[in-house]
Amino acid sequence: MTIDQGYKIEALPSGLRFCLRHNSSNVAYCAMTIGAGTRDEDGLPAGTAHMTEHMLFRGTERRTPLSIDNCLEKYGGDLNAYTAKEETVINATVLQCDIRRAIDLLMELAFRSEFDADELEKEKTVVMEEISSFADDPSDNIFDRFEELLFKGHPLSGLILGNAKSVRSIKREDLIRFRNATYTPDRIVLTVEADMDENTFRKVVERSFRKNYFGSAVEKAITGTKHNAGSAEKADSPDIGNPFSLKVSGKHHQVNCIIGCSAYSLYDERRFALILLCNMLGGPESGSILNNVLRERNALVYTVESNYTQYADTGVLTIYFGCEKGNLEKCIKLVRKTLEKTRKKVFGERTLKAAKRQLLGQLAIAADNGETQVLSMGKSIMSYNHILSDSKAEEKINSITSEQISEAAREILATERMATLIYQ
Repeated sequence: MTIDQGYKIEALPSGLRFCLRHNSSNVAYCAMTIGAGTRDEDGLPAGTAHMTEHMLFRGTERRTPLSIDNCLEKYGGDLNAYTAKEETVINATVLQCDIRRAIDLLMELAFRSEFDADELEKEKTVVMEEISSFADDPSDNIFDRFEELLFKGHPLSGLILGNAKSVRSIKREDLIRFRNATYTPDRIVLTVEADMDENTFRKVVERSFRKNYFGSAVEKAITGTKHNAGSAEKADSPDIGNPFSLKVSGKHHQVNCIIGCSAYSLYDERRFALILLCNMLGGPESGSILNNVLRERNALVYTVESNYTQYADTGVLTIYFGCEKGNLEKCIKLVRKTLEKTRKKVFGERTLKAAKRQLLGQLAIAADNGETQVLSMGKSIMSYNHILSDSKAEEKINSITSEQISEAAREILATERMATLIYQ
């Protein structure tokens, strides 16, 4: 048991961790974070993790697909899920009086889904349409394509949706194998925000787990087997990644471009300096460095942004912009020039203080949402087995020095590390 930020992180004997955050609103939130994503497909067809998530909703031992859809919706609740490179998440938003029902449903979906073969064939059509829609939006799919190329030969290179050929090849046995190997209690975190005391919450979790897990295919599959929590070994190296330059021709009304590279992992303390630097470069505020250079001064783009995603053994920093074809080379030149200037720049105390205040404000506003909270708690517990408190996060950000920013800029933003992907 761990007590962190006033939250009690507990674990069942099976290893499943759970945590409650109190709220006093009429709405409650819950999320089940499973340490199983695209990088865990391990020889299975590309898109198996994502298809497994879809099929959780297509029938369990007790419920039909329609019954699953109606379980919370008929009470005004909402049920969602998503698949990422290192986790799958099922989450629900309900009225306080329905939180037990929501917790029980999430447990049932994770452990009791049947993966009916006929339903699988129907769901393949849905996912194929999702792939087609995704392909029609270059401003979205360019990010997946960039990581596929950057991490070529590494488990992180896998496309979350898979492709048409791989999705068609997925069999029921593939889903069962993936679920039974990865949806294990020691790789699951249940986080809840509700008006409930800890003792009641613990009893609800224990009862629901007992009801849905024991005797399930997952429980039978792992009997006598030791599983390791998480999707990958921890590492502090940003050097996983293959710099490349590629132009892809297509019928696009504008050019979409990503310039980026591998970066610090989830477990590298230098990530805090890079988070701040990334926000300064191209965060959501109009005053970011790149927005000022490309849009405000030169009117070359409608949008430009920088993003930093952290994985267990590496990370990825990207700068994305869309522009008219005639402006592409000028935009690339300005981005590269800005990055090089940033590598050599020493940020003054006033600039750094303003950047920290801006980032802390963004984080505070984003956190003022129950769904965001339970998702963030699940990711944090899954990765670190604790929740970074608001005060600790503020302390970490406020302690970032100009030297740390400069060090991150010099290492990560080096020209020779940069890869470029252009859709034109």
